[in-house]
Amino acid sequence: MVSPNLRDQIAFQAARLIVDSGLQDYALAKQKALKVLHLPDNSELPSNQEIEVKIKEYLLLFHNDTHADILKSKRSEALNAMLFFEQFNPRLVGSVALGTATEFSPLEIHIFTDSLKDVTEFCLAKDIPYRLLDRTIKLNKKTKLSIPLICFIAGNNDVELSVFENQNIRQSPLDPATGLVQKRISISQLQTMLS
Repeated sequence: MVSPNLRDQIAFQAARLIVDSGLQDYALAKQKALKVLHLPDNSELPSNQEIEVKIKEYLLLFHNDTHADILKSKRSEALNAMLFFEQFNPRLVGSVALGTATEFSPLEIHIFTDSLKDVTEFCLAKDIPYRLLDRTIKLNKKTKLSIPLICFIAGNNDVELSVFENQNIRQSPLDPATGLVQKRISISQLQTMLS
């Protein structure tokens, strides 16, 4: 069994890798942290929630002078994207919503429509080159759902639009990092945060 102190060190190293290297995959960050600390692969790993806490601590300790500017810039760009896709009831999620964004963090936005074609045609009409992928999300601990993911670049940011059916606007999925219900921020809420 790993001591609480060692588990804390693993979480801190994983957080450092996420912030400074742009890793988005928490499982990979944990494995790399084990290597940095010269620990065996079968060591007991911290939860993603523990890593989220350490990301906040790490940003405060080592990026306090720049983090606020990066976060404000990311949130401003997210607001622009959300206003652009306003007809699809966008909601900001992920690290930009939570306040743990780094310069590498994508703008993660949930949009809602009963026709994926409406979104793809909107993108084509606005000359937005995009990639269409699939993302598996957990609606709850038992239900997984495969949804379309529209990816493109806006300025210096990767934008990821998760396309949900209109009925899913009231049920936020589980956050892939923490396993908790994902925080969704509306346009008006984001405007308030930025003012």
